[in-house]
Amino acid sequence: MEIDVSEDPLHRGARALRERREPGWERLSADTRARVIALIRPTSRILTFSPSGEADRDEEGSRTWMTEFVVVEQLQAALDHSRSAPGDITLSLVDGTCREVLVELVVAYGEDLHAVADRVRRTASQTLRDLLGTNPTGAIPVNISVVDVVDGDPHYE
Repeated sequence: MEIDVSEDPLHRGARALRERREPGWERLSADTRARVIALIRPTSRILTFSPSGEADRDEEGSRTWMTEFVVVEQLQAALDHSRSAPGDITLSLVDGTCREVLVELVVAYGEDLHAVADRVRRTASQTLRDLLGTNPTGAIPVNISVVDVVDGDPHYE
């Protein structure tokens, strides 16, 4: 490999490492990335499943994981509604598998709380299936806790 001294040494080193793959480098790289992400934003990993309920695997046979942060953010977005807003969303994890979800909800005054809870539960269940696949233990229970009823927009109260 010819060395270009006009290039920044860090970029030269990075390019050299990309061009020469050491055995096990991909696994080490993924592990390092996962540790850095966990340091920056501590989060748990959640195992994903195929439509048949088997642990989802990539083309190399490794299990596929999703971070708790991503699942919560996706649930927050899916559950946002003009007359109700999700507060805290807590995932209960056992051995890397999502076993239960608690959604704290702020609802506008005058809404039918049972209907809102049913809508939120259905939407959350579908979002969990879309993100995590078919859980082999069955549907993930979604519990709703209405933490506040507000007069006006639940997003700003």
